[in-house]
Amino acid sequence: MIFLDEIQDCQDAIISLKFWALDNRFDVIVSGSLLGIEYNRASSYPVGYVDYLRMYGLDFEEFLWAMGISEEMIDTIKDYLHSKKVIPEAINSQLMKYYRLYISIGGMLEVVQRYVDTKDFREVDRIQRSLLQGYQYDIAHYATAEEKIKAEKCYLTLGKQLLDKENHKFQYKEIEKGARDQKYYSSNKCSRFSE
Repeated sequence: MIFLDEIQDCQDAIISLKFWALDNRFDVIVSGSLLGIEYNRASSYPVGYVDYLRMYGLDFEEFLWAMGISEEMIDTIKDYLHSKKVIPEAINSQLMKYYRLYISIGGMLEVVQRYVDTKDFREVDRIQRSLLQGYQYDIAHYATAEEKIKAEKCYLTLGKQLLDKENHKFQYKEIEKGARDQKYYSSNKCSRFSE
């Protein structure tokens, strides 16, 4: 198997995917950011030779699997929910504990795995902070110096904006006093946050 990360940085590698598929001696997996937008688009593209898979954090059901909850128990909970029957207190109490745990840990694979392995919230917090710092450094990787500042300001207000409002639409005026979309929208960084 061959794994190519950040493939968008090498247009020849994108073009080569067709030939790897035709060769068929190796499984080739590629990953990268910004693959779905117009950043340094390759002059040619291996149409029909690439299967796409979007990766997401764990949803609550997957989180329960990671916590060792049996498929049978999850099906029982689903049955209660689908039939709109009251979940027995003992089950509901345990389920709410897991839900609060999910809310605090999140669905990032590395964070969940560390909790499963250690049950140590300090370790969970350390990894969460590291991931957030990594996002902050990476968020404007392909931007100009001026746009990096704008993108970082957008990123740093995102959590507050989502938590503080009933209307979860991103508002530029919350970034700084007098900010308007004309100033920030040009970076195309903030616009992805509001989707």
